[in-house]
Amino acid sequence: GQPRRAAISSFGFSGTNAHLVIEKHADIDREFEPYEQTAKKDCLFVLSARDKESLKRYALKMGEFIKNHPNLNLDEIAYSSMKGRTELKSRLATVVSTKDQLIQTLLDFAADQSSKDLYLGQARSSENPGVSDDMENSLQRRDLARLASFWVKGFSFDSDQLFDSRPRRTRLATYPFARRRYPQLDAELSDSHELIKDLSSIQRKPFKYHPSQASAFSCLEIARTAAESYAGRSVLGLKNMVWNGEASSSVLADGPRVQLYRDDSDFLYEVNLDDDAEGPVQFGEVDLSNRLSRESEAFNIKRVISRLNRTLEFPASPSGDILVRDVYYGDTELLAFLSLPKEIDEERRDMAFQPDYMESMWQLIAFFEEQSVSQKDDDRSILPFSLGGISSLGTLPDEVVLHLQSHSRSGQQRYTVDLYDTRGKLCLQLDELMTALRPKLSNLRITS
Repeated sequence: GQPRRAAISSFGFSGTNAHLVIEKHADIDREFEPYEQTAKKDCLFVLSARDKESLKRYALKMGEFIKNHPNLNLDEIAYSSMKGRTELKSRLATVVSTKDQLIQTLLDFAADQSSKDLYLGQARSSENPGVSDDMENSLQRRDLARLASFWVKGFSFDSDQLFDSRPRRTRLATYPFARRRYPQLDAELSDSHELIKDLSSIQRKPFKYHPSQASAFSCLEIARTAAESYAGRSVLGLKNMVWNGEASSSVLADGPRVQLYRDDSDFLYEVNLDDDAEGPVQFGEVDLSNRLSRESEAFNIKRVISRLNRTLEFPASPSGDILVRDVYYGDTELLAFLSLPKEIDEERRDMAFQPDYMESMWQLIAFFEEQSVSQKDDDRSILPFSLGGISSLGTLPDEVVLHLQSHSRSGQQRYTVDLYDTRGKLCLQLDELMTALRPKLSNLRITS
Protein backbone atom coordinates (compact mmCIF):
# COMPACT_ATOMS: atom_id res chain seq x y z
CA GLY A 1 0.00 0.00 0.00
CA GLN A 2 3.00 2.32 0.31
CA PRO A 3 4.11 4.42 -2.71
CA ARG A 4 7.37 3.46 -4.40
CA ARG A 5 10.39 5.51 -3.34
CA ALA A 6 13.99 5.72 -4.51
CA ALA A 7 17.17 7.52 -3.48
CA ILE A 8 19.67 9.05 -5.95
CA SER A 9 23.16 10.18 -4.98
CA SER A 10 25.76 12.12 -6.97
CA PHE A 11 29.37 12.70 -5.89
CA GLY A 12 31.65 15.39 -7.36
CA PHE A 13 35.44 15.68 -7.63
CA SER A 14 35.50 18.59 -5.19
CA GLY A 15 33.72 16.69 -2.41
CA THR A 16 30.33 18.22 -3.18
CA ASN A 17 27.60 15.61 -2.75
CA ALA A 18 23.93 15.76 -3.72
CA HIS A 19 21.18 13.40 -2.58
CA LEU A 20 17.62 13.22 -3.85
CA VAL A 21 14.66 11.13 -2.63
CA ILE A 22 11.81 10.66 -5.12
CA GLU A 23 8.36 9.15 -4.63
CA LYS A 24 5.80 7.81 -7.05
CA HIS A 25 3.18 10.40 -7.94
CA ALA A 26 -0.19 9.71 -6.31
CA ASP A 27 -3.35 9.49 -8.39
CA ILE A 28 -4.52 13.08 -8.47
CA ASP A 29 -8.22 12.21 -8.49
CA ARG A 30 -8.00 10.55 -5.07
CA GLU A 31 -6.94 13.84 -3.50
CA PHE A 32 -9.92 15.87 -4.72
CA GLU A 33 -12.80 15.39 -2.35
CA PRO A 34 -16.24 17.00 -2.85
CA TYR A 35 -16.31 20.34 -1.08
CA GLU A 36 -19.36 22.55 -0.93
CA GLN A 37 -18.70 26.22 -1.50
CA THR A 38 -20.01 28.36 1.37
CA ALA A 39 -22.01 30.72 -0.86
CA LYS A 40 -22.35 31.58 -4.50
CA LYS A 41 -20.25 34.68 -5.04
CA ASP A 42 -17.86 36.19 -7.55
CA CYS A 43 -14.24 35.08 -7.51
CA LEU A 44 -11.12 36.59 -9.08
CA PHE A 45 -9.04 34.13 -11.10
CA VAL A 46 -5.60 35.11 -12.46
CA LEU A 47 -3.13 33.45 -14.83
CA SER A 48 0.24 34.53 -16.25
CA ALA A 49 2.86 33.26 -18.68
CA ARG A 50 6.05 34.38 -20.38
CA ASP A 51 4.28 35.65 -23.53
CA LYS A 52 0.81 35.75 -25.06
CA GLU A 53 1.13 32.49 -27.00
CA SER A 54 2.23 30.66 -23.85
CA LEU A 55 -0.67 32.29 -21.99
CA LYS A 56 -3.11 30.89 -24.56
CA ARG A 57 -1.68 27.40 -24.16
CA TYR A 58 -1.84 27.78 -20.39
CA ALA A 59 -5.49 28.92 -20.51
CA LEU A 60 -6.43 25.93 -22.67
CA LYS A 61 -4.61 23.51 -20.38
CA MET A 62 -6.12 25.08 -17.26
CA GLY A 63 -9.65 25.09 -18.69
CA GLU A 64 -9.46 21.43 -19.66
CA PHE A 65 -7.93 20.51 -16.31
CA ILE A 66 -10.75 22.15 -14.32
CA LYS A 67 -13.34 20.62 -16.65
CA ASN A 68 -11.88 17.13 -16.12
CA HIS A 69 -11.84 17.46 -12.31
CA PRO A 70 -15.41 18.31 -11.29
CA ASN A 71 -14.69 18.02 -7.55
CA LEU A 72 -12.51 21.13 -7.59
CA ASN A 73 -13.92 24.06 -5.60
CA LEU A 74 -14.07 27.55 -7.17
CA ASP A 75 -12.83 29.33 -4.04
CA GLU A 76 -9.81 27.03 -3.89
CA ILE A 77 -9.14 27.41 -7.64
CA ALA A 78 -9.21 31.20 -7.36
CA TYR A 79 -7.07 31.26 -4.20
CA SER A 80 -4.48 28.84 -5.63
CA SER A 81 -4.22 30.86 -8.86
CA MET A 82 -3.12 33.88 -6.81
CA LYS A 83 -0.96 32.07 -4.24
CA GLY A 84 0.54 29.06 -5.97
CA ARG A 85 1.95 30.47 -9.21
CA THR A 86 4.90 32.65 -10.18
CA GLU A 87 3.67 35.97 -11.59
CA LEU A 88 5.04 36.33 -15.13
CA LYS A 89 4.86 39.17 -17.65
CA SER A 90 1.88 38.27 -19.89
CA ARG A 91 -1.26 38.26 -17.72
CA LEU A 92 -4.93 37.32 -17.71
CA ALA A 93 -7.59 37.93 -15.06
CA THR A 94 -11.32 37.26 -14.95
CA VAL A 95 -14.19 37.63 -12.47
CA VAL A 96 -16.53 34.62 -12.43
CA SER A 97 -19.23 33.16 -10.20
CA THR A 98 -19.19 29.52 -11.39
CA LYS A 99 -16.64 26.99 -12.56
CA ASP A 100 -18.48 26.59 -15.86
CA GLN A 101 -18.12 30.32 -16.48
CA LEU A 102 -14.39 30.12 -15.69
CA ILE A 103 -13.89 27.13 -17.98
CA GLN A 104 -15.71 28.84 -20.85
CA THR A 105 -13.76 32.09 -20.40
CA LEU A 106 -10.41 30.25 -20.48
CA LEU A 107 -11.34 28.13 -23.52
CA ASP A 108 -12.69 31.17 -25.39
CA PHE A 109 -9.45 33.08 -24.79
CA ALA A 110 -7.38 30.11 -25.99
CA ALA A 111 -9.50 30.05 -29.18
CA ASP A 112 -9.12 33.83 -29.76
CA GLN A 113 -12.76 34.50 -28.92
CA SER A 114 -13.79 37.59 -26.96
CA SER A 115 -15.17 37.56 -23.43
CA LYS A 116 -16.69 40.51 -21.57
CA ASP A 117 -15.27 39.51 -18.18
CA LEU A 118 -11.67 39.06 -19.35
CA TYR A 119 -8.78 41.41 -18.50
CA LEU A 120 -5.46 41.18 -20.36
CA GLY A 121 -2.20 43.09 -19.91
CA GLN A 122 1.59 43.17 -19.71
CA ALA A 123 3.13 43.55 -16.25
CA ARG A 124 5.26 46.66 -15.75
CA SER A 125 6.94 47.36 -12.44
CA SER A 126 6.15 50.87 -11.20
CA GLU A 127 5.69 52.72 -7.93
CA ASN A 128 2.62 54.98 -7.77
CA PRO A 129 1.29 56.00 -4.33
CA GLY A 130 -2.04 57.03 -5.84
CA VAL A 131 -2.49 53.60 -7.40
CA SER A 132 -1.58 51.94 -4.08
CA ASP A 133 -4.29 53.90 -2.27
CA ASP A 134 -6.85 53.11 -4.97
CA MET A 135 -5.91 49.43 -4.84
CA GLU A 136 -6.29 49.35 -1.05
CA ASN A 137 -9.74 50.91 -1.33
CA SER A 138 -10.66 48.34 -3.97
CA LEU A 139 -9.58 45.57 -1.62
CA GLN A 140 -11.72 46.91 1.20
CA ARG A 141 -14.73 47.24 -1.13
CA ARG A 142 -13.92 43.85 -2.71
CA ASP A 143 -14.07 45.47 -6.15
CA LEU A 144 -12.79 42.44 -8.08
CA ALA A 145 -13.03 44.04 -11.52
CA ARG A 146 -10.87 46.96 -10.40
CA LEU A 147 -8.35 44.61 -8.78
CA ALA A 148 -8.21 42.53 -11.96
CA SER A 149 -7.30 45.62 -13.98
CA PHE A 150 -4.52 46.43 -11.50
CA TRP A 151 -3.11 42.90 -11.47
CA VAL A 152 -2.74 42.55 -15.25
CA LYS A 153 -0.67 45.77 -15.25
CA GLY A 154 1.82 44.32 -12.77
CA PHE A 155 0.51 45.53 -9.39
CA SER A 156 0.33 43.12 -6.44
CA PHE A 157 -2.04 42.99 -3.48
CA ASP A 158 -2.82 40.77 -0.50
CA SER A 159 -5.32 38.29 -1.92
CA ASP A 160 -6.05 36.84 1.56
CA GLN A 161 -8.29 39.85 2.17
CA LEU A 162 -10.68 38.67 -0.54
CA PHE A 163 -11.79 35.62 1.45
CA ASP A 164 -13.71 35.39 4.73
CA SER A 165 -11.69 32.32 5.65
CA ARG A 166 -8.55 31.19 3.84
CA PRO A 167 -9.36 28.38 1.34
CA ARG A 168 -7.09 25.41 0.85
CA ARG A 169 -4.48 25.58 -1.86
CA THR A 170 -5.24 22.93 -4.45
CA ARG A 171 -3.33 21.38 -7.33
CA LEU A 172 -3.96 22.96 -10.73
CA ALA A 173 -2.60 22.50 -14.26
CA THR A 174 1.15 23.00 -14.56
CA TYR A 175 2.87 25.52 -16.81
CA PRO A 176 2.86 24.54 -20.52
CA PHE A 177 6.53 24.81 -21.41
CA ALA A 178 7.14 25.23 -25.13
CA ARG A 179 7.78 21.90 -26.81
CA ARG A 180 10.55 22.94 -29.13
CA ARG A 181 14.22 22.13 -29.61
CA TYR A 182 16.57 25.07 -29.34
CA PRO A 183 18.78 25.76 -32.35
CA GLN A 184 21.69 23.33 -32.31
CA LEU A 185 24.91 23.40 -34.23
CA ASP A 186 27.01 20.31 -34.72
CA ALA A 187 30.44 21.57 -35.72
CA GLU A 188 32.49 18.75 -37.20
CA LEU A 189 35.96 20.07 -36.54
CA SER A 190 38.17 17.01 -36.96
CA ASP A 191 39.31 17.84 -40.50
CA SER A 192 38.49 21.48 -41.11
CA HIS A 193 39.45 23.27 -37.91
CA GLU A 194 43.06 24.48 -37.98
CA LEU A 195 43.51 23.91 -34.26
CA ILE A 196 42.77 20.20 -34.60
CA LYS A 197 45.01 19.75 -37.59
CA ASP A 198 47.92 21.46 -35.85
CA LEU A 199 47.63 20.20 -32.30
CA SER A 200 46.98 16.59 -33.22
CA SER A 201 50.43 16.43 -34.84
CA ILE A 202 52.39 18.37 -32.22
CA GLN A 203 54.74 16.24 -30.18
CA ARG A 204 56.29 19.15 -28.32
CA LYS A 205 56.37 18.40 -24.57
CA PRO A 206 59.13 20.71 -23.36
CA PHE A 207 58.60 20.44 -19.61
CA LYS A 208 59.73 17.68 -17.36
CA TYR A 209 56.96 17.99 -14.75
CA HIS A 210 53.94 16.60 -16.56
CA PRO A 211 52.75 15.14 -19.82
CA SER A 212 51.09 17.71 -22.05
CA GLN A 213 47.53 18.66 -21.13
CA ALA A 214 47.10 21.06 -24.04
CA SER A 215 44.22 18.92 -25.29
CA ALA A 216 42.12 19.78 -22.23
CA PHE A 217 42.51 23.54 -22.73
CA SER A 218 42.22 23.28 -26.51
CA CYS A 219 38.52 22.62 -25.89
CA LEU A 220 38.22 26.31 -25.04
CA GLU A 221 39.43 27.56 -28.43
CA ILE A 222 37.44 24.88 -30.24
CA ALA A 223 34.22 25.93 -28.46
CA ARG A 224 34.93 29.65 -28.93
CA THR A 225 35.49 29.25 -32.67
CA ALA A 226 32.31 27.19 -33.11
CA ALA A 227 30.27 29.72 -31.12
CA GLU A 228 31.70 32.60 -33.15
CA SER A 229 30.74 30.89 -36.39
CA TYR A 230 27.24 30.19 -35.10
CA ALA A 231 26.60 33.63 -33.58
CA GLY A 232 27.94 35.56 -36.55
CA ARG A 233 29.86 37.92 -34.28
CA SER A 234 33.06 38.07 -32.26
CA VAL A 235 33.12 35.69 -29.28
CA LEU A 236 35.92 36.35 -26.79
CA GLY A 237 34.59 34.77 -23.59
CA LEU A 238 33.38 31.52 -22.05
CA LYS A 239 32.14 30.88 -18.50
CA ASN A 240 31.07 28.15 -16.04
CA MET A 241 33.17 25.42 -17.66
CA VAL A 242 33.64 21.87 -16.38
CA TRP A 243 35.93 19.10 -17.68
CA ASN A 244 34.99 15.45 -17.58
CA GLY A 245 37.93 13.87 -15.77
CA GLU A 246 40.37 11.61 -17.60
CA ALA A 247 38.58 12.07 -20.91
CA SER A 248 39.98 15.60 -21.14
CA SER A 249 43.47 14.27 -21.84
CA SER A 250 42.36 12.52 -25.05
CA VAL A 251 40.07 15.11 -26.57
CA LEU A 252 42.10 15.44 -29.74
CA ALA A 253 42.39 11.74 -30.42
CA ASP A 254 39.38 11.24 -32.70
CA GLY A 255 38.34 14.81 -33.53
CA PRO A 256 35.77 16.40 -31.21
CA ARG A 257 32.30 17.65 -32.09
CA VAL A 258 30.87 20.86 -30.63
CA GLN A 259 27.17 21.18 -29.89
CA LEU A 260 25.67 24.61 -29.21
CA TYR A 261 22.28 25.28 -27.63
CA ARG A 262 20.76 28.76 -27.43
CA ASP A 263 17.56 30.37 -26.16
CA ASP A 264 16.73 33.92 -25.03
CA SER A 265 18.91 33.80 -21.93
CA ASP A 266 21.50 31.03 -22.27
CA PHE A 267 24.12 30.07 -24.86
CA LEU A 268 25.50 26.66 -23.89
CA TYR A 269 28.09 24.40 -25.49
CA GLU A 270 29.37 20.83 -25.21
CA VAL A 271 32.54 19.30 -26.62
CA ASN A 272 32.08 15.60 -27.34
CA LEU A 273 34.45 12.95 -28.58
CA ASP A 274 31.83 10.83 -30.33
CA ASP A 275 28.20 9.76 -30.08
CA ASP A 276 29.06 6.76 -27.89
CA ALA A 277 30.94 8.74 -25.24
CA GLU A 278 29.44 8.92 -21.75
CA GLY A 279 28.77 12.64 -21.59
CA PRO A 280 30.74 15.55 -23.00
CA VAL A 281 34.48 15.95 -22.51
CA GLN A 282 33.92 19.58 -21.56
CA PHE A 283 30.91 21.87 -21.32
CA GLY A 284 30.09 25.44 -20.34
CA GLU A 285 28.46 28.69 -21.45
CA VAL A 286 29.36 31.17 -24.17
CA ASP A 287 29.89 34.67 -22.79
CA LEU A 288 28.94 37.39 -25.28
CA SER A 289 29.55 40.30 -22.92
CA ASN A 290 33.24 40.84 -23.84
CA ARG A 291 33.77 41.97 -20.26
CA LEU A 292 37.57 42.40 -20.46
CA SER A 293 38.43 46.10 -20.65
CA ARG A 294 41.16 47.57 -22.85
CA GLU A 295 41.39 50.49 -20.43
CA SER A 296 42.57 48.45 -17.43
CA GLU A 297 45.45 49.80 -15.37
CA ALA A 298 48.92 48.70 -16.47
CA PHE A 299 50.36 45.75 -14.54
CA ASN A 300 53.60 46.53 -12.66
CA ILE A 301 55.77 43.57 -13.67
CA LYS A 302 58.92 44.70 -11.83
CA ARG A 303 57.05 45.16 -8.54
CA VAL A 304 55.74 41.57 -8.63
CA ILE A 305 59.19 40.17 -9.48
CA SER A 306 60.69 42.03 -6.52
CA ARG A 307 58.48 40.19 -4.02
CA LEU A 308 58.99 36.69 -5.46
CA ASN A 309 62.08 35.10 -3.91
CA ARG A 310 62.44 31.86 -5.91
CA THR A 311 63.26 31.22 -9.57
CA LEU A 312 62.93 28.25 -11.88
CA GLU A 313 64.52 27.40 -15.22
CA PHE A 314 62.53 25.41 -17.78
CA PRO A 315 64.29 23.54 -20.59
CA ALA A 316 63.87 24.35 -24.25
CA SER A 317 61.45 22.42 -26.43
CA PRO A 318 62.76 19.74 -28.85
CA SER A 319 62.66 22.35 -31.62
CA GLY A 320 64.97 24.60 -29.57
CA ASP A 321 62.31 27.22 -28.78
CA ILE A 322 62.38 28.73 -25.30
CA LEU A 323 58.64 28.82 -24.61
CA VAL A 324 58.85 29.53 -20.87
CA ARG A 325 61.64 31.62 -19.36
CA ASP A 326 62.40 33.67 -16.27
CA VAL A 327 59.98 31.98 -13.85
CA TYR A 328 59.62 33.70 -10.47
CA TYR A 329 57.42 32.25 -7.75
CA GLY A 330 56.46 32.33 -4.09
CA ASP A 331 54.01 30.41 -1.92
CA THR A 332 50.83 31.69 -3.60
CA GLU A 333 52.04 33.56 -6.68
CA LEU A 334 54.02 32.93 -9.86
CA LEU A 335 55.18 35.10 -12.75
CA ALA A 336 56.73 33.88 -16.00
CA PHE A 337 57.55 35.14 -19.50
CA LEU A 338 56.02 33.06 -22.32
CA SER A 339 56.73 33.02 -26.04
CA LEU A 340 55.05 31.47 -29.07
CA PRO A 341 57.04 28.97 -31.18
CA LYS A 342 59.12 30.58 -33.93
CA GLU A 343 57.56 28.39 -36.59
CA ILE A 344 53.83 29.14 -36.36
CA ASP A 345 51.40 29.94 -39.19
CA GLU A 346 49.26 33.07 -39.19
CA GLU A 347 45.91 31.30 -38.67
CA ARG A 348 47.20 29.60 -35.58
CA ARG A 349 48.77 32.84 -34.35
CA ASP A 350 45.39 34.64 -34.50
CA MET A 351 43.62 32.37 -31.99
CA ALA A 352 42.13 34.31 -29.07
CA PHE A 353 42.63 31.46 -26.57
CA GLN A 354 46.11 30.65 -27.85
CA PRO A 355 46.67 26.88 -27.26
CA ASP A 356 50.44 27.25 -27.05
CA TYR A 357 50.05 29.66 -24.16
CA MET A 358 47.45 27.37 -22.59
CA GLU A 359 50.00 24.55 -22.82
CA SER A 360 52.66 26.59 -21.05
CA MET A 361 50.17 27.85 -18.47
CA TRP A 362 49.11 24.32 -17.57
CA GLN A 363 52.69 23.19 -17.14
CA LEU A 364 53.29 26.04 -14.69
CA ILE A 365 50.12 25.21 -12.78
CA ALA A 366 51.13 21.55 -12.65
CA PHE A 367 54.52 22.58 -11.25
CA PHE A 368 52.83 24.83 -8.71
CA GLU A 369 50.47 22.02 -7.69
CA GLU A 370 53.30 19.53 -7.27
CA GLN A 371 54.89 21.76 -4.65
CA SER A 372 51.91 21.09 -2.38
CA VAL A 373 51.02 17.51 -3.35
CA SER A 374 51.84 15.09 -0.58
CA GLN A 375 53.94 12.00 -1.14
CA LYS A 376 50.90 9.74 -0.82
CA ASP A 377 49.45 11.49 -3.90
CA ASP A 378 52.47 10.86 -6.11
CA ASP A 379 50.55 8.18 -8.00
CA ARG A 380 47.80 10.61 -9.01
CA SER A 381 47.42 12.82 -12.07
CA ILE A 382 46.62 16.52 -11.86
CA LEU A 383 43.83 17.41 -14.27
CA PRO A 384 41.78 20.56 -14.87
CA PHE A 385 38.36 20.35 -13.22
CA SER A 386 36.46 23.63 -13.66
CA LEU A 387 36.94 27.21 -14.81
CA GLY A 388 34.72 30.13 -13.81
CA GLY A 389 35.50 32.23 -16.87
CA ILE A 390 37.97 33.05 -19.62
CA SER A 391 38.05 36.36 -21.51
CA SER A 392 40.37 37.67 -24.19
CA LEU A 393 40.85 40.95 -26.04
CA GLY A 394 41.57 39.07 -29.26
CA THR A 395 44.82 38.00 -30.90
CA LEU A 396 47.61 37.67 -28.34
CA PRO A 397 51.13 39.04 -28.84
CA ASP A 398 54.13 36.80 -29.57
CA GLU A 399 55.44 37.36 -26.03
CA VAL A 400 53.32 37.63 -22.87
CA VAL A 401 53.81 37.79 -19.11
CA LEU A 402 51.83 35.22 -17.16
CA HIS A 403 50.78 36.10 -13.61
CA LEU A 404 49.30 33.24 -11.57
CA GLN A 405 47.77 33.61 -8.10
CA SER A 406 46.38 30.83 -5.92
CA HIS A 407 43.88 31.09 -3.10
CA SER A 408 41.80 28.70 -1.07
CA ARG A 409 38.03 28.93 -0.71
CA SER A 410 35.68 26.36 0.82
CA GLY A 411 38.68 24.07 1.27
CA GLN A 412 39.51 24.06 -2.47
CA GLN A 413 42.59 25.49 -4.19
CA ARG A 414 41.70 27.97 -6.94
CA TYR A 415 43.77 29.89 -9.47
CA THR A 416 43.48 33.22 -11.24
CA VAL A 417 45.67 33.58 -14.34
CA ASP A 418 46.29 36.83 -16.21
CA LEU A 419 48.28 37.26 -19.43
CA TYR A 420 49.80 40.69 -20.12
CA ASP A 421 51.84 42.08 -22.95
CA THR A 422 55.41 43.12 -22.06
CA ARG A 423 54.19 46.65 -21.27
CA GLY A 424 51.75 45.36 -18.65
CA LYS A 425 48.49 45.66 -20.63
CA LEU A 426 45.98 42.90 -19.86
CA CYS A 427 45.34 40.54 -22.81
CA LEU A 428 43.62 37.45 -21.40
CA GLN A 429 42.18 36.41 -18.04
CA LEU A 430 41.12 33.10 -16.45
CA ASP A 431 39.06 33.17 -13.24
CA GLU A 432 38.45 30.48 -10.62
CA LEU A 433 40.41 27.65 -12.23
CA MET A 434 40.20 24.47 -10.14
CA THR A 435 42.19 21.25 -10.55
CA ALA A 436 41.48 17.70 -9.45
CA LEU A 437 43.70 14.81 -8.41
CA ARG A 438 42.64 11.59 -10.10
CA PRO A 439 44.17 8.10 -9.78
CA LYS A 440 46.30 7.06 -12.72
CA LEU A 441 44.64 4.29 -14.68
CA SER A 442 47.62 2.00 -14.17
CA ASN A 443 47.06 2.17 -10.41
CA LEU A 444 43.39 1.20 -10.43
CA ARG A 445 42.49 -2.26 -9.13
CA ILE A 446 39.20 -4.06 -9.51
CA THR A 447 38.01 -5.88 -6.40
CA SER A 448 35.04 -8.19 -5.99
